[in-house]
Amino acid sequence: MELAYLTFFDHKVYGAKYQDYSLISARLNKRGLMTQRKAYIKRELLYDHYKDLMDYSEGKVKIGEATTRRMLIYETPADVRGLGSTKITHLNSPVSKWRMADSWTYSPGLRRVTRSQGGDRQDEILGTPVTNDDEGDREVWEEDHELIGEDVLYMQMLDPQIVAPDREMNTGDLKVDGQWFVKNMDPSRGELKLSPYRPDGGIECFVVKSTWAKRKEGFGSHVFPDPKQYYLKYRISWIEKVSKAFIREEQYDHDGRLIKFMMMNQDFYPGGVIEGGMNRTQYQMYDYRRHFRSWGRYDRADMGTKFKAPEDWFTPEHLFREYFWKKTKIPMMKSISEFGPPPELWRAKFPKYRKGTSDWIVKSKEDMEYITRVWKEHGFTDEEIDALTNGDGMIRKGGKAIPVRRPYRPAFIHGKPLPVKFPTG
Repeated sequence: MELAYLTFFDHKVYGAKYQDYSLISARLNKRGLMTQRKAYIKRELLYDHYKDLMDYSEGKVKIGEATTRRMLIYETPADVRGLGSTKITHLNSPVSKWRMADSWTYSPGLRRVTRSQGGDRQDEILGTPVTNDDEGDREVWEEDHELIGEDVLYMQMLDPQIVAPDREMNTGDLKVDGQWFVKNMDPSRGELKLSPYRPDGGIECFVVKSTWAKRKEGFGSHVFPDPKQYYLKYRISWIEKVSKAFIREEQYDHDGRLIKFMMMNQDFYPGGVIEGGMNRTQYQMYDYRRHFRSWGRYDRADMGTKFKAPEDWFTPEHLFREYFWKKTKIPMMKSISEFGPPPELWRAKFPKYRKGTSDWIVKSKEDMEYITRVWKEHGFTDEEIDALTNGDGMIRKGGKAIPVRRPYRPAFIHGKPLPVKFPTG
C-alpha cells in the first residue's frame, strides 16, 4: 500500500512541490499520422510529504481539501494556441462522501470555459491513452495491492539512465551517478544504501499487481464503481527499489487483455519535496487496441518556492488571459523514427499474470506483423524480437544472459544524453 502511495502517476505523492515546465507532446497512430503540441504547465502540491495524505486525521491535508493544483496552456500548433485547462484534485477517504476534482477547460475559439463534472474519471484526455484516473483521480484504496515479485529492467527509454540523477550532475559513470543519487534522495523514502543502477545497467524493481477492489461494507463513497463497470480489472507496476519511482505500468481489461502500457523517465533533484523532488522528463504510452503511441519530453523543470504561481492562476478566470508566462525553444520531432517502438511483451515474465493476457495480440497476424515490422525498423534482429515477444528479454549464449537493449537513446532537450558504458555479458 505504501509503495502505491509513493508511485501515483500524476505526482500526487512526492513530486516537486512547485514545478514550472514546458513540454512537447507527440502522438502517432498506426497509419503513421503524427501530431505534436507544445505546452506550458504550472503545478503545485499542497502538502509537504506523502504521509500528509496517508493519515486522514492527523495529516496536513484533511478529507475534502485540495491536494494538487495544475494549470496547462498550449502554444502550438496554431489551431490549439491558447487552449488551456485547470485542475484541482482533492483528498478523498474510503468512508466519506467523494469530492470530484474541479476541472475547467478553456476554448480560445469560443472564448468559453467549460467545467468537467460527473462520471468522467474513465475518459481519455486530449486524444491520448491517458484517463483522468491515470492522471491522479484514482485513489490508492480503490485497489487491492499485491507484491508479486521482483524484476530487472533494461529496455527503458534512456537505458540505463531511466532513473537518473539531476541531469546536470550526470557523469555517465553508473557508480558515481548512483552515489550522487543515494546522497541526495530524501531519506524518509527508506534506507538508501544501494545505487539504482546495476553494473550491467539494469534497474532493479518491485513488481506490484493492483486489482480494482470490490465494494466494501462501510465504504461511503457514492461513486465507488462496481468492479464490473470499471474499465480496468488490474494493473501491474514496476517500481524502482531505491527511489520507489514508478517507471513502467501495464493495464488489463475484464477480458484478460493487455490493453495499455506506460513508461516514465524520472529526474531527481536534491532538496526534498519542498525545494527539489522528483520530476518526469520523458514518457511513452502505447494503446494496444489501436496501436496508438503517445510520447512526450519536458524541458528542464524549474523547482522550488520561487516558482510558486499566484493564487489566481489556478482559477477558470485566469484561462481567459491566454497568458504564456515563459518562452523556451523546445525542438519538435523531425520524423516518426524518433518515436520509440511498441513495448516488449515479455510473455515469459510473470506468466501467471501476463502470458495469457497477450494471446489476443500474438494470435492476430495483422497486429504482430505491425509490431514486428516496427521493431525491425528500430534495428532489432529476429532473435531479439523473439526474446521481446515470448521470452524475458534476455538472450542466453555460452552460459551468459545478454539483455536486449534498445539501440537508441532519445536526446534530452538541452543536448545529447551522455554515453554510458556497461558490460554486454
